[in-house]
Amino acid sequence: MPHAILTISPLNRATIESSQLALVRTEFADLAKHCYRSSVILYQSGRGAAGVKTPSGYFATAVIGDVYNRRDDPAHCVVELSNLVPFDVPRRMVMDGTVWESSLLTAKGTFDGRMAARDFRLLSLQEFMNIVKYTEPPLMAPNSGLSEDAGTPLFADRHYRVRDPFFARWVYLAYEGRCSISGVTFMNENGDLCGLEAAHLYPYRLEQLNTVRSGLLLAPSWHRRYDMGNIVIHDDYSWSAVVEDSDTLAIADRHLELPASREDRPDVELIRRHRNLLNLDS
Repeated sequence: MPHAILTISPLNRATIESSQLALVRTEFADLAKHCYRSSVILYQSGRGAAGVKTPSGYFATAVIGDVYNRRDDPAHCVVELSNLVPFDVPRRMVMDGTVWESSLLTAKGTFDGRMAARDFRLLSLQEFMNIVKYTEPPLMAPNSGLSEDAGTPLFADRHYRVRDPFFARWVYLAYEGRCSISGVTFMNENGDLCGLEAAHLYPYRLEQLNTVRSGLLLAPSWHRRYDMGNIVIHDDYSWSAVVEDSDTLAIADRHLELPASREDRPDVELIRRHRNLLNLDS
């Protein structure tokens, strides 16, 4: 599920806050449609009328709705927004030398102002989290079949929810609701309760990490196998079974199903540390 940035002018921001409608250039219409019912972060640019400079920054999250063409202005289209949630404190695009969006850097690591001026641009779930900083979980459009408060189904009452109520939700979204080993969705028949678990690559009791890259989405039996060292994940994201059983033998492709964004994929260093902890490299 894509996440995006919507860059707007100061004048457009006033329109959004009053009507939850945004104007974007027509060249970005297809990308906006691709992000239908996805979370978006709103960014106010410094482009004002008559060259007037105004404060800029990421200032809210919202959910992308329908996209409409304009007969009176073929250069722009209208994007519907819903669930607009302002940030308590806006975030600048660059803070202490850190650029939140990897797409804004060239291959040489320099800032790409042309990319920053785009009306729409995609970002990874991890980048979305970094900008939002857990102030709000990603939002979904109403009646999407997912829980309205988090954009994910309800989860079984596991201990990791006490540690960080958002961890399972972030991991669920990154892996699109599928076990990264078996590919199963493991939902109840009503589709509102998920039996999958957000597994920590390295034990939480030893290091308190709750990011997408520190977790995997696994069915409970695979979660237990991983924690106990009965399966081994390798640096190339392949896995092997220490002891074969009917479940492991049923899976021919022994590579993890990974998030679409490379920046959301498991941290190889944590995988190595887990193997070392359980003496699985010997």
